[in-house]
Amino acid sequence: YFLIAHKHQTLLYKKMDIINEARTMIYSVIDLDDMFSILGELVLSHANAQMGFMVLYDEATDEPKVQCSWHEQRLEMTLVASEFERDFPDNLDQITFDDKGKFLSWVKENDDCIHKLDSVKIYKVGRPKVVDILIPEILIIPLVIREKTIGFMTLVRRMFEKEKWTDNDISILETIISLAAASIENNRLYEQTIKEQMTQKELQVAHSIQVRLQAKIKPELNHFQIAATSVAARVIGGDYYDFFWLSEKLLAVTLTDIVGKGIPAALIMAFFKGVMQFSVFGEGGPDKIYYEINDNLYKNKSVKNYIPSVFALLDDETCTYTYTNAGHEPPLYFKDSDQSFRLLEEAGGLPLGAFTGSTYEKETITLAGGDIVVMFTDGITEARNKQGVDYGLDRLETFIRMHKHLSAQEIVNALEGQIYDHSEGVPRHDDFTVIVIKRV
Repeated sequence: YFLIAHKHQTLLYKKMDIINEARTMIYSVIDLDDMFSILGELVLSHANAQMGFMVLYDEATDEPKVQCSWHEQRLEMTLVASEFERDFPDNLDQITFDDKGKFLSWVKENDDCIHKLDSVKIYKVGRPKVVDILIPEILIIPLVIREKTIGFMTLVRRMFEKEKWTDNDISILETIISLAAASIENNRLYEQTIKEQMTQKELQVAHSIQVRLQAKIKPELNHFQIAATSVAARVIGGDYYDFFWLSEKLLAVTLTDIVGKGIPAALIMAFFKGVMQFSVFGEGGPDKIYYEINDNLYKNKSVKNYIPSVFALLDDETCTYTYTNAGHEPPLYFKDSDQSFRLLEEAGGLPLGAFTGSTYEKETITLAGGDIVVMFTDGITEARNKQGVDYGLDRLETFIRMHKHLSAQEIVNALEGQIYDHSEGVPRHDDFTVIVIKRV
């Protein structure tokens, strides 16, 4: 009993020493390739094996891919008798063995436990009935993280040994492999965190640039109040609004809803701003300007998206609002004298860049004291609550009628708050932008 207990204790101490050595060596490196190299030295040494390799499942396809391989001693080509050794590890995805078919596929289908195979027949590639080499022992140990198998390690003894792998040998190797699996997972999480941090930093920089692309001026007119806001559904949005002074009394106002979201929409927005800055000072009204812009966009093959946009000229001397609409949400006109609403949808044309030669009509309305024009993207009317109910045009009209006594900026602020209240915390599925023009 004493001798058996002493032997058991000796094996336990040996196991602990090996595991501590493995833990120290594996966790002392950050680079995954270095860790694989250290792991190979450990497992080949302690398993008394001559060859080995590790397979990890692809995170996207879940297919097994050989991540690294180890060979105790490279033999001269002329002395190698088998294809398996000569082409190792490049041939691993083609290897067939015994009556089980493709080696990697079989292991993946049976990766829920450890496999110890004896006297394994490896067949020549492309010749399934011709034995290439007889492998004395193969040990397959799955890599498991949080009850999920992420791959497996295979050890090969190509020479017959007096003693086969014991349960104690396999237990030690299994512990080393579990340490390696944890290191692999930590490395993946580390890389994922770094990528996410870099992405967030890039998005924040892009967001800052995009904010600067929005209107840089806050127009002050004698007969009008103007206020606007734009809130992106993501860090980067696709809505764009801007103001351009064409003369001392004439202000150009544009509102555009780029199709799509994120960085692609932001890039198109930046391009469109450049087009607007170049074209808005041309001769003619909104209809002529958008005719020219449409043809420029259509001819520019780098912009394949069509662009819904509304464009207006606000005359501070005649108190008129002249607009054209290129497939955008029509502005909402509130007439204070009879408390009526009208969508300004009589003039316009197709979205910009959709077809060559598109023409656009314009309409001019004269604003009296208290009249309000609301230019908005569909992120306003399509804002949904938890029940999936849109904010809708009716609510917008009711809101304008109830808040008509407020200034343009106060109306914008109150509308933004009401949209948030209506959404009840539901994440926005679209950007929303609003411009309020009030005749005073």
